[in-house]
Amino acid sequence: MSENKLKRLRRATDDAIGAVEMSGLQIHGAVNWADLHCLQAAWVSTDDGYSYAEVTIEEASPDAVEFQHAVEMELARRGWPDIHVVTEW
Repeated sequence: MSENKLKRLRRATDDAIGAVEMSGLQIHGAVNWADLHCLQAAWVSTDDGYSYAEVTIEEASPDAVEFQHAVEMELARRGWPDIHVVTEW
């Protein structure tokens, strides 16, 4: 995946975060809604030949699975399917 496409994915992730926040979904888990942002977008290649795009969102617990899933679904709706979302403090 090109650097330009990863930058677009990072912007799309920030937009998806905003859409999830505005959606009114009840998200359980620790999420700092005031400072959420996409820290990075990356293309990951594993040692077994599998490759995928991954975004890291800062200011949410690594255990915020509902939030991660909601962002993944919003990214898919926006044309970015099969993106892995990781959250960290």
